[in-house]
Amino acid sequence: EVIAQVDSKFIIVKTECEKLLAVDQHAADERVALEKLEHALFCADSHDGLEVRMTKRKLLGHDILKQSAVYPPNRVALSTSQVQPLRH
Repeated sequence: EVIAQVDSKFIIVKTECEKLLAVDQHAADERVALEKLEHALFCADSHDGLEVRMTKRKLLGHDILKQSAVYPPNRVALSTSQVQPLRH
């Protein structure tokens, strides 16, 4: 239950356990934006039409994720001495 807004920065909330919490509005807004951004980046096809509003700008899903062609890998021949440093 929302009790009040304090100094246009915090929201005072009463929980079901009868505790009072102060929620930083700016931090909560950034958290929501970050979660939307993570969802756009890590969930297939979720970036189509997605709009993430940050504090002073908005990002569109198609601006975040760009398609690019994936070409077949190039084969490289390495000697044992060249491979050894790569294993550590």
